[in-house]
Amino acid sequence: MPVREQQYAIRWPGGTAAPAWRFLLVIAVFFPVLAGPAVAQQHESRTHAPQESVVVGASLSGELPACGTDFSSTSARASFASFLSAQRAGRLPKSHVQPIQLEIGTIKTFFVLNPLQTGEIGWQPRTFRLADRDENLYYLWVATDESHLVQEHEVAELRLGIREQTSEGSIRPEHGILANDEMIFGPPPNYDGDHHTDIVLYDIRDPSIGGYVTLQDVDPSASYGTGNQADVLYVDSPRSVENMLPVIAHEYVHLLNITSGLDVDYTFNTEGFAEYGMVLNGFAFWRGIRYLYAQTDNGAGQNEYEYRRSLMSWRTDLPGGRDPFRYDYQRANLFFGYVADQLGSDVVGRMLRSNAKGPGGLDAVLRDNGTSLRRVVEDFHTANYANDPSLDRRFGYPLDGRPVIDARPTRVFDGDSTTLGWDGPAYETHILDERVRPGAVEYLEWERVADFSIDFDIYGANLFETDIVVRRREQMKGRLIGTRESGENVFRDIQTGGVPVTLPGRWSSVTLAAAHTDPRFTEGGRFRLAAAWKPPSGFSTARASATEQGDEFVVGTNYPDPFSRRTRIPFTLDRLERVRFTVFDALGRVLSREVAEALPAGDHFRFFDAGALPSGTYFYRMEAGERAVTRSMRIVR
Repeated sequence: MPVREQQYAIRWPGGTAAPAWRFLLVIAVFFPVLAGPAVAQQHESRTHAPQESVVVGASLSGELPACGTDFSSTSARASFASFLSAQRAGRLPKSHVQPIQLEIGTIKTFFVLNPLQTGEIGWQPRTFRLADRDENLYYLWVATDESHLVQEHEVAELRLGIREQTSEGSIRPEHGILANDEMIFGPPPNYDGDHHTDIVLYDIRDPSIGGYVTLQDVDPSASYGTGNQADVLYVDSPRSVENMLPVIAHEYVHLLNITSGLDVDYTFNTEGFAEYGMVLNGFAFWRGIRYLYAQTDNGAGQNEYEYRRSLMSWRTDLPGGRDPFRYDYQRANLFFGYVADQLGSDVVGRMLRSNAKGPGGLDAVLRDNGTSLRRVVEDFHTANYANDPSLDRRFGYPLDGRPVIDARPTRVFDGDSTTLGWDGPAYETHILDERVRPGAVEYLEWERVADFSIDFDIYGANLFETDIVVRRREQMKGRLIGTRESGENVFRDIQTGGVPVTLPGRWSSVTLAAAHTDPRFTEGGRFRLAAAWKPPSGFSTARASATEQGDEFVVGTNYPDPFSRRTRIPFTLDRLERVRFTVFDALGRVLSREVAEALPAGDHFRFFDAGALPSGTYFYRMEAGERAVTRSMRIVR
């Protein structure tokens, strides 16, 4: 059984007396462990290995930088409290004098955080040259001793993105990043009264950090040389303009968030709002969304899918030196993007500006819009598995070039297998007690079944008082997603504790999305189920051997074929090999290519999601070392 999720909070090493530079978190990015341990459940066939896919039109994002902003440490909270006190007392902005407009080429000193590699502590004065400006919006500064890192043509490209226009995927392509962020999230603090945000470009010299905002810049009690007593964004200058612009979109939302009050207890929310700052400016998939099929160490020496973590948890370090919290960014990015897709960008903006914080604040805004956090969380998890807007608008994402959003099943049960029941062999699954963390989900899939029925309820419904049972049934929800042999999807909501739900007919797969829908409930949920079906006689098989193979490397035919949404390709290895999976169209153009991964001898599976591809014949090529097999498959819409 899964262990209880630990909520990893950002901590300021050394307590309140620690030097300010330490909030620059060093993010060690690791690829997820390829396969987790088998879980002993009845006739369970296998757990799928994660895939690292390259999707046409999407950027690779595994090594893109993290955010160095800290809003939750003891020192950060103290600075924010000082800011709020001054704001409420009417002492801000610090100056009401009409600011002098600076000229291009002006030299100014800023205090910046030292690179971690030097071993020095504290803030360092650096001189900067004014490279660009907008009279009512921003100043762009470049370190004088690093002018070679930002060329004039790059300053022009930055100006274009910051103040003039964004990509077609933006909510307002005719406006720049700062104006778009402000339209949704509100104005910056204007701490020093000059009505400008200083964007400071210098070499942070930490490959894991793309930029940051610090609360010490707006702390009236900060001593001289600690921060700059102004609205400042710090951006890593050695990066390309294409890389710096999403960082600016992200960090500027952090600055805007200070104005309306920070959610210091939920990094998921503050980072999620900033992630949506990238999305609304057309950088929707700059990070990619891979947490839906990635597996990482759960802290107890076990590998599990990232979507099984508490929805609003956030990590900074993990046992064994792992630090995969890039997946936390992806989860926050996708969640707030989903809210915007369903309810509009302004709803995400109202969440940030709400006086109520935490999950309760999100729920209050959602209720004002006719829904609730519980309903949104349940639908979010369904969309991440089905991703089929034709099934229901709530259960999918727009086909706008985003990477594949397709969660892998937690476990798969083979419809051909039986268990020993009271009356002999039976096509049944019984799970007596399964835990789901707060706001998380499990996907249990049965393959090739007929007349499927399931009885689903919370664990211990007969052990607790009625009010406890009612509350826990409201939090623990089940939904079936059935896929016919034709590829058509249907869904059925399960009334927890109600009568069993039946899907009559033949199904290539039936999946239960068992979601705990309340991130505020720290214990999560527990469920039990009993599922039954008829033998899948007459189904085509996906286990055919390849006629074209090398030695004992066998690639089966994909199933289902043809398909409309997703198909599975089985293959067998006779020894440890590095395996690569590639999909081509009829013209030989690469549509998807996995990062090569080492797999042990034995049976394995790969999934391919059709996404927005049109009907037609496509080809997949499986390579194992020097051996390769190519087969065809058909998509039918």
